[in-house]
Amino acid sequence: RSSEPFPDEPRARENQVDLRLLDGVADFLENFVIQLRLPKGAIESAKRSLEEGRGKKKKLKQLLPILALLQLKIQSLIPVFLGIIAFAAVKGLMLAKAALLASGLILLKKLLSKND
Repeated sequence: RSSEPFPDEPRARENQVDLRLLDGVADFLENFVIQLRLPKGAIESAKRSLEEGRGKKKKLKQLLPILALLQLKIQSLIPVFLGIIAFAAVKGLMLAKAALLASGLILLKKLLSKND
């Protein structure tokens, strides 16, 4: 079956490749035995790691209310910061308009004055 040429159509070719790969993996798993050998201390190390992880979960549960209050405080300060930014933007816009008006008045004054 592996000597058969692939079809020219992309989807059919992709399906054919998938089928061949699946068949190869299935044949490998049927014909071979997989054994895992762990070091002697690996099981105790895994148990210790699980116990330490569970201890960290308890600490996280204790910190959860503090983190929630911190998030609430940050969320309450966001509108204040946005207000400050908006105030600075409006102030900059007003200063820009004032500068444009002043330069326009100076230009008008120079155009209307007599050239002596």
